[in-house]
Amino acid sequence: MQANQPTKIDPWLLVLASGAIFMAYLGNATLGVLQPSIQSDLGLDHTQTVWIVNAFMVTLAMFTAPAGRLGDDYGHRTVILVGLGVLGGAALFTAFADGFLWLVIGLGAQGIGASALYPTAMAIASNSVAKDRVGAAIGSVAMIALFVFVLGPSIAGFVTDAISWRAMFWLTAILAAFVATVGFLRVPKQTQEHESLDVPGTVSLIVGIACVVTAILQSLVWGWAAPATLVLLGVGIVVLVVFVVTELKRRSPLLDIRLLTQKNFGGITWTVFVAQLLIGGYLIYFASFLQDALGFSAFMAGLGMLVAYAPVPFLSRFVSDWTGKVGPQAPTAIGMALLVLGPLLVVIFGDSQSFPLLIPSLVAMGVGQGFALPALVVASMTALEPSERGAGGGLITALRWIAVALGTAGVGVVINNTRINNEKFESVHDAALSGYIRGFVMLTVIAVIGLVLGVTLVRNKNAPQL
Repeated sequence: MQANQPTKIDPWLLVLASGAIFMAYLGNATLGVLQPSIQSDLGLDHTQTVWIVNAFMVTLAMFTAPAGRLGDDYGHRTVILVGLGVLGGAALFTAFADGFLWLVIGLGAQGIGASALYPTAMAIASNSVAKDRVGAAIGSVAMIALFVFVLGPSIAGFVTDAISWRAMFWLTAILAAFVATVGFLRVPKQTQEHESLDVPGTVSLIVGIACVVTAILQSLVWGWAAPATLVLLGVGIVVLVVFVVTELKRRSPLLDIRLLTQKNFGGITWTVFVAQLLIGGYLIYFASFLQDALGFSAFMAGLGMLVAYAPVPFLSRFVSDWTGKVGPQAPTAIGMALLVLGPLLVVIFGDSQSFPLLIPSLVAMGVGQGFALPALVVASMTALEPSERGAGGGLITALRWIAVALGTAGVGVVINNTRINNEKFESVHDAALSGYIRGFVMLTVIAVIGLVLGVTLVRNKNAPQL
């Protein structure tokens, strides 16, 4: 870096980066709380309800990697402003949606806009300071975003109960406009050379994810054995295999899949992937569970979810420092064990419909995330050479969002399949409760797999020598 680069974080850059990350996570944090109200207001059936969350998640997963590459090639300022514009405009569109089709289009477009924000925000934060201040810049941005993210479900619940679920999307549009204005006025334009986008890789990744997730979700309508489901699932898998094969051969790939062949980094990455399958499904559907099965209002469900979100920002710095001293193995094992306990306690106590008995589940999830995720991030970065960490971070970010999309899709199908085939239940409420319990059984199995991966694949030899 040049000597005249700033050594302190520009407060306006901090606002832009933190605001962009908050906007990227806002849908993920609030859709679980909004889902029951949207379903009731628009009269959606259970086969349509799964798309409320997944329309956003799928497009976010599909476009994160291409958006990150475009930011590197064409300038982070340009991409983040376009992303905020798309997100804000789509949120406004969603606020006026009067049916299923328009709702899905609006939520899907919001996912596309959000996909541009996380990678570009982190890049703006890291590029705005001297090399020895990058960690502080990223840490400050992430901490502010996490604290705001913790409040997302409660804000969404309050706005929904006080006004309407539509008002939450109006608020999203206003926030996006504010952050975009800051970026336009305060962040200077960038001029840089760029390479051509990996178009074949981009198209195959988007098509592959879209086909696989759509097949999973539409199995509720078509059935798992239906030709349409099997063909769509098969096409998606084949396209993703082609994506992996072609990316391994490209000189400048969209995602550097070759990094997964490195034993340490590959094992850590797959542990992160499985953890995000669990976390994505749990956080989205526990909020809905509180409303559908326990009769909570949207605001009370949002307050309840605070227990699962609040520990993360408080633990992140401590666990990152501890991981640097003792290595990632112990904090990862502790975190993954707690993440098993989270859904398992719902399976055990969910039938009681007693929120006090379910609080330990939320605590386990919150503390588990606070231990596992920072440790895995440190482990993943220290497993790579400095020159590989940018590509490695991009790969993990893309895979995390893909995992969240798959996790929410899979759990949503399990829950709503039981609610649709409810003949053997005495009431609709009993069918809903049983569906949620089955969904959390699935999450418990995923969590056990994650624990096994974390214990066997995450080693202390990846820790930095301090």
